[in-house]
Amino acid sequence: MVVSTVTIASFNIKVATKSLNGSLCLGLPDVFKVNYVKMGAATDSFATINSSSTTTDAFVLNTGQTDVLYDLASLTKDPKETFNFSTYKRLVVSVDYLKHDLLGTDGGFYTVDSYPLPAQGTAANATQIEWTEIPRYVAPNGTTRELRNMLDFRLTVTNTATDTTTLASATLNPATTKAFASGVIYTPVSREIFTTDLQYNLGRVDRVILNSEGEFEILEGVADPTPIAPREPANVMTLATISIPPFPSVSPKVAKTLNRPIFSATANIVENRRFTMRDIANIENRLKNLEEITQLSFLEQRLLNTSFAGRVKNGILVDDFNDHRGGNIDDPNYSCNIFNGNLQPNLSPMNVGFEVSAMTNLIRTPKDVHVLVEQLVICRQYQLQYQ
Repeated sequence: MVVSTVTIASFNIKVATKSLNGSLCLGLPDVFKVNYVKMGAATDSFATINSSSTTTDAFVLNTGQTDVLYDLASLTKDPKETFNFSTYKRLVVSVDYLKHDLLGTDGGFYTVDSYPLPAQGTAANATQIEWTEIPRYVAPNGTTRELRNMLDFRLTVTNTATDTTTLASATLNPATTKAFASGVIYTPVSREIFTTDLQYNLGRVDRVILNSEGEFEILEGVADPTPIAPREPANVMTLATISIPPFPSVSPKVAKTLNRPIFSATANIVENRRFTMRDIANIENRLKNLEEITQLSFLEQRLLNTSFAGRVKNGILVDDFNDHRGGNIDDPNYSCNIFNGNLQPNLSPMNVGFEVSAMTNLIRTPKDVHVLVEQLVICRQYQLQYQ
């Protein structure tokens, strides 16, 4: 088996259809970039449409990748797009796609070496793609596969559109027919041994410091499968540590633009606060409070873990006499009353019969006798003996 190669190519296609609301076949597999889509009326020529500077982003690219093959790519209308396509009957589309050398007598598969890439650390030329442009495959279940890390045995369908950058030679309405090139096709077998040599990049962690001379420096870490930051030298201040993923690594802004967060370097800022004497005094007071709370918590924990069997237990009970919760109401000797926050002896009502011999300042009813006074004050003195 051999490693198949992929080359980059640009081409134009022409679409003339009665309805642009469905999927528009591009006639080529593995399309990874749409350069532009220009639209015109049914009466416009394709040359006129192509010479226009007006483009649209009303379409979403389907690269054609599936779990088992590289199918023909297509364009579909963006669901968020609301304008009416009935006015526009013709399209001119320019795309970049990865041209596969279809399997021959030796079979083959695709790896990272199949792609037209520049040397690491150099820019791509017109016939190459950047390392960050190596496609990825998102499966229907949402799983993302970085193809730079894969052995890709998927088949590739043949083109139904002419590979050309000349508008006059571009294919009109590419067909959706699926066909494969003749030749030997190899697929991996489960539980078989695959032997190969691998080269891979490692990430590292750098340290950004400010030295005693007031100069900024970057201390590069050592590339490793589990990288750590280099040791901090004496008499310096660490400002941040930067985690750099394996090549290709880019800034967070570029990674966001590419929608490839896996390539993003991340900075972990080290907080170096400057304290005033007031800040230090507040910290000292908080530490004292913390020490006191810690000591109390330690004593409480010791008490919880201490057995008091056979020891005299002393305690203080504070009762506000609002209810009987502080008393042992099950004790037969418990005999008291609580009224308006006061503890009183237990009262036993007793009825005493009497006869009225004379009535002075009294009013008698069939059952009661009332004293005619403006105010009656009754004072009782109790003596309590505590045991």
